[in-house]
Amino acid sequence: MRRARRIAVTLTLACALSLAACDRGTPASLAPSAADSLGSRARSIVSPELGGGAHHHPPLVGSVAEYFGTLGQRFVPKAARGMHVVYQFDLGAQGTYQVIVDDGTMRVLDGAPRHADAILTMNGSDYLRMVNGQLDGAAAYLGGRLKIAGSLRLARRMREIFPPAR
Repeated sequence: MRRARRIAVTLTLACALSLAACDRGTPASLAPSAADSLGSRARSIVSPELGGGAHHHPPLVGSVAEYFGTLGQRFVPKAARGMHVVYQFDLGAQGTYQVIVDDGTMRVLDGAPRHADAILTMNGSDYLRMVNGQLDGAAAYLGGRLKIAGSLRLARRMREIFPPAR
């Protein structure tokens, strides 16, 4: 158990130390009009007003659709203040989702965006294990289960904004 914890810490440190090399530049800002012009393929499934109260221990979820449908319950608005980010989640057969974080608010869209600051690609079942706290994100990334395109720095901030279940 102690060895596994040491490996997880080492993987997290390795990811943090390689951040400068992995990050693909500064994130683009999301202009207010950009959120409204994402195209007909995307539809809002969580309103930006949700997310008032993040749980200290978010609930476990049974499906990817349930996770994104209840993402407002995990959202920590304080951690997202000043951020203007578009996250994209490509989860294979379980779907593609987009989360727009805009200065302490968020909304979830079903579909692929025209622009994303960080794109996470992962098998849907592995992603479900990760958000339920059963798979470490850094270990998944370094093991090749999770691929990140765009800003690695922004991808790492997701843990603060949308904490996993513990």
